[in-house]
Amino acid sequence: MSRDAQANRWVVIGWSLSAAIVFSLVASFGQGQTSAHATSKRSPTVPASAPKKGGASSSAVHKAAPSASTAAASLVHKSAAYWGGYRSDIIQQVFDGAFRGADMDRNTQFHILFSGYVEQYSDNCSDYLRGHFDHRVITHTVNGVVSTSAINIDYRYLPKYDEYSQNAGLDTLRVLTGSVSFGDVAAPALDMITFFSTERCDSAAVRQLGENLLRGANGQPSLQASGGSIAGAAAESQIDGVPSPAVASRLGAFGDGCNAFMHDPKTSRYGPRDPEAYCKCLSDGYRSVMTPAEQADYGKNFEAKFWRDIAQPRSDNPAWPRLNPVAVSCMQ
Repeated sequence: MSRDAQANRWVVIGWSLSAAIVFSLVASFGQGQTSAHATSKRSPTVPASAPKKGGASSSAVHKAAPSASTAAASLVHKSAAYWGGYRSDIIQQVFDGAFRGADMDRNTQFHILFSGYVEQYSDNCSDYLRGHFDHRVITHTVNGVVSTSAINIDYRYLPKYDEYSQNAGLDTLRVLTGSVSFGDVAAPALDMITFFSTERCDSAAVRQLGENLLRGANGQPSLQASGGSIAGAAAESQIDGVPSPAVASRLGAFGDGCNAFMHDPKTSRYGPRDPEAYCKCLSDGYRSVMTPAEQADYGKNFEAKFWRDIAQPRSDNPAWPRLNPVAVSCMQ
């Protein structure tokens, strides 16, 4: 998904804390309001830790994230190239467990990230909630136009989600007074959209981020600090410059071949500035253009049949007129 597409999607996402701040800012000029009500509330069977009160702090708490060499083998490590596709530091900070819970619970960007995780999980992964959630219907009113959206909230996240939503006025004040920029508010929300467009719902990465978000919100040590582990982490971990098996498998046979070519020391110099984004663009573009057999063939013989043929300005290959436009568009 392009950054412009992510930005457009963020405008219409449901009840995130960042969206609440936007509505609050609009409402301060008498133009809009947002309200929420539960339509089917159940009693949670696994209560979350009690909310922890804390003073207001507007700036992000930046701590050095663990390096690949120090990250536990039982947890997911993502490469510098992976995190280069995100706008804020807070998502990597939480993912890598480089935080103290008390700092996070008072942090506006953390509030946005936490709420964004809850909402994106609802949008993309509701099937994995297995009935253990609270269903909410949100009503928005802007310039007299009323719209509604629904969200399923995992019970473990519900107390803090409600707390952060209720404290949206304080976070709005921080934006209005300049102690937090609007970009600081928007970036974590957009990053969470990127994260869920990249990672599978059942991935170790999604579970690791979710667990550290809960721990940070409730003042508990991170998975990394407490020696925790996530099943399947090793298969998704990355070494800088090498895509993880989990990322490659999302791209299919053609994407695998592209990534292998772009990260091979002998051929990586030929690649564009963002080879992972380029391979994803190609993989997405060819899903409706290539047959599965073609994807496997061009992926297996990426350099000879695609890079030195289809991707060139001209070719005698009968498939060139059909396949070259996607190659050109992804290089732009």
